[in-house]
Amino acid sequence: MNKTHLYILIVALFLVSATACFRDDLKDLTMPNWNPDIAIPLVQTRFLATDIIDNLPDRNNVDVDSTGLVSFVYAKKNVVSIPAEDFLKIPDLSFLATDNSTLLNFTLSSGDILDKLELSEGQFVYDLEVDQLEDVQVTITIPDATKAGKPFEKIINLIYAGINPIQTTDTIDLAGYILDLTQIGDTIVSLAIEYEAVLNSTGEKVPVKKFVGIWEHLKFSYAEGLFALKDFKFKIDTLKLGFLKNWLDGSVSMEDPNIEITVKNNYGLPFSLFLTNFNAANELITVPVTGEIFADSVYVNFPDDSLRLNADTTHIIVDGENSNLENVLTIAPDKLTYGLSFGTTPVLDSLVLINRISDESRLSVDIKLELPFQLRIDNLSLRDTFDLKIDNIEEVDYAKFKLVTENSFPLNARIQVYFATESYYVLDSLFTTSENLLVSGEVNEDGVVINPSRNETLITVNHENLRNIYDARKIIVKAHLLSTNNGESTVQFLTTYGIDMQLGVVTNLSYQ
Repeated sequence: MNKTHLYILIVALFLVSATACFRDDLKDLTMPNWNPDIAIPLVQTRFLATDIIDNLPDRNNVDVDSTGLVSFVYAKKNVVSIPAEDFLKIPDLSFLATDNSTLLNFTLSSGDILDKLELSEGQFVYDLEVDQLEDVQVTITIPDATKAGKPFEKIINLIYAGINPIQTTDTIDLAGYILDLTQIGDTIVSLAIEYEAVLNSTGEKVPVKKFVGIWEHLKFSYAEGLFALKDFKFKIDTLKLGFLKNWLDGSVSMEDPNIEITVKNNYGLPFSLFLTNFNAANELITVPVTGEIFADSVYVNFPDDSLRLNADTTHIIVDGENSNLENVLTIAPDKLTYGLSFGTTPVLDSLVLINRISDESRLSVDIKLELPFQLRIDNLSLRDTFDLKIDNIEEVDYAKFKLVTENSFPLNARIQVYFATESYYVLDSLFTTSENLLVSGEVNEDGVVINPSRNETLITVNHENLRNIYDARKIIVKAHLLSTNNGESTVQFLTTYGIDMQLGVVTNLSYQ
């Protein structure tokens, strides 16, 4: 059995997260007050909280404030978005003229009442017929459609070529036109289209036999009016949490966890936000997040400037003051689900509110869950498994391990190590009972460690026990954690915390 084989007996002497921190380039270890036949130093090392963080599955979610307090932050940007094209859709509009003027009806099936519309795209396609035997000039005007300050005007020259009636079809680009839709009345939102046909020879007015048109592919750059109430519902989304994925049982009570929901709105109208289906869940249980914050909608701010480009921001905080979030987190969830829906806010009382939107208008939501490691831990149980291989133990009569630790974490840790087969059948354990290998440092009233603690542990493994684990191919580690004062004190986890460890072995084995 070489020196490496002895290491397998001490892989699990610490917190599960710390096992990856042992180094191969270890310094010599002096074992005070211990005079064995053969004493071999195995480990003398130090690791900090940052070493544990570096080996966490969610290390990219770790945030450290100016005091060194560790927090886990899970965030998603643009979890929902309401772009302008989803808010207001302008359908194709058509008309059939029967006199010298007609109305292009802008009464929308959505219930939106438009007062003003600036077009970024669109086409006016028309068919025109005049029953005359000479050249005719037709003028189409739309007084309330302007571009660069000038009303719409289209002059069409129809040339008689021996075919009666005279026909023409054309397409007019509507990009850049501003439509004033307030002139007709409150019940019908329309645009007046006027037209006149005259003979080129005399200027005499003549009738138009046919004038039909369609405004199609309309897109707006800006719109204002009174928009109908709208609802926007989004599917349930998930934040995945992995920092306690090995948690078996026990409880962790976190102080000041919070969910921050940030809504950015550059629509020129208010929205209401509804928080739904907030649940924390692990493999066994789902617990709803409830509280007064979920009882009613949340008002979403909006910009009141007519430039309609500057977004207004609304911050919604879900925390222990307005919800049961702190209690919910005691189940060690591996995910948080949430649902969001929005509705436009109706006009209140006699307030007349002109709604404004642009093609750049957008309502978007970011969500962030922050879990500060300022908590109480009561018998938190962790487990992890490691591969193991032992070639030969016949040369070893016994092995005694001495572990010396100096701990500045605010945690006590009882640890047991099980040796198991490839199929996880337990063959033996390292300790008779779970050993308290780490003793919490001394903490002040703020839960900050002010003095580290020192602890010594002696472990004896005889030849018979070594033979019992000859067939072991797995090491199963279980650690039970308890914060200071039997889990009753709130403690802080800082990046400055660390553990100094010295480990040596006494054996009758001769090394080459």
